[in-house]
Amino acid sequence: MAIAEWVEDQGFLSGHGELVVHPWQVLDFSSVYSIERVGPDARSGVFVKVPKADVEHRTVLPTGERDREMAEEEFRSLRYVEKHWPTEGEVRYVQPLGFCRRHSAIVTRRSYGRDMFWTWRHHDLRRRIGLGGSDSVRGWFANLGRGLRGYHDASSREQGRTIESELGDPVAKIARSISRLRSFGALVAG
Repeated sequence: MAIAEWVEDQGFLSGHGELVVHPWQVLDFSSVYSIERVGPDARSGVFVKVPKADVEHRTVLPTGERDREMAEEEFRSLRYVEKHWPTEGEVRYVQPLGFCRRHSAIVTRRSYGRDMFWTWRHHDLRRRIGLGGSDSVRGWFANLGRGLRGYHDASSREQGRTIESELGDPVAKIARSISRLRSFGALVAG
């Protein structure tokens, strides 16, 4: 069974309409493509990624055991981040939908949007030539920072970690570091 058929059988695409399978893109450590269901009023899509452990092996299939292990680990990582990513706010994390072990294929919900880098670059160039930029870029980075902070906090809480438990007493740690430096003959002001 081909990957596109498996995606269809799993019901990952919603709605009715034409099924569009985009071409594979063979990258260094993976191959990717997207599948969409395009209807008259809506579209839904998924993103398929097949990780490859061997950068020299430039074909999509077949996959080997190392590819499968790498893909399973990546899928577990995606599920972990999805579980801990904050749901409030404007920054969303990729939504893993499924893993096809037979083909080592990771399937995620396709996001429709703009590439932030090119928008940021456009505003930066406008600012540089005196046509005014946009403060929206600053807001985007602030939103991203809030999302990352929320993820870090949730992940740390689940594992029973805090900054204090990871670092210990910061003053005591600095004092130990200074003491070690002095033992090596480093000049450290007291």
